[in-house]
Amino acid sequence: MTLAEMIIVNREKLGLSRKDFAEKCSLPVELINFIEEPQRIEEQLIEQCANALEMKVAVFRGEEQPELTFQEKHAATIAAARFPKIRRYLLSPETCRNPEHAVTLFGDERVSLAERNLILNLSTNALYHFCDTAHSHFKFDEYLFKLHTELFTRYEQQIAKLQIPEEEKQESLDTARNSVFACDTMENIAIRVVEPFADELEAKLEVGLAGLEEDLELPFIWECDEELMQLRILDSDGEVKSEIKLLKVKEREKQEKS
Repeated sequence: MTLAEMIIVNREKLGLSRKDFAEKCSLPVELINFIEEPQRIEEQLIEQCANALEMKVAVFRGEEQPELTFQEKHAATIAAARFPKIRRYLLSPETCRNPEHAVTLFGDERVSLAERNLILNLSTNALYHFCDTAHSHFKFDEYLFKLHTELFTRYEQQIAKLQIPEEEKQESLDTARNSVFACDTMENIAIRVVEPFADELEAKLEVGLAGLEEDLELPFIWECDEELMQLRILDSDGEVKSEIKLLKVKEREKQEKS
């Protein structure tokens, strides 16, 4: 006979319930239940054990991998980043209102859609500051000098197609020849210089952002709304300065690729 059979036969001969037998043996009645009916009790026991360890039943069974902690997700997303220092800055509690959501949003992409737009926002802030003051801690002089010829050539082609007086065309071209900002919108120029800007910001974060407060309009605070797929840029009082709809950005990227 098995142990379960021995217990059942002898317990019932003496007219003892499982509870009575458990007390005589100084054992918990749950153990006697499990010995006598292991298959029926096992599911309940597994659930109790999983709950005690604060994990999902499927993880306890080994059917699923345990969910990573926030610290583990944070370390993984930083390790995967193309710009790890920028990503660490964007995920810091002082910068991000909901870093646990943001870590998931960035995931293991080298540069996620959300991250690209946040870097672009910083680049645009710095570019506006340069445009207004003719001064920057970033190398916008160098970026824009390289870009100017290409943008001017395209602008010249656009002007040639316009049905306007020749004198007006020449005046517009003279302005564009002397200023890159007359060749295209600030938004488009910011997009074109975001790559070298990100490389330079990554290097500057080696020593921190001291001295860059005006360039980047610091403090830079943001939050993500996963349900609306939207980023919000906030001021120091928590008021919304701007919103970035990521679904709209995704759709625009699809159109550009098609």
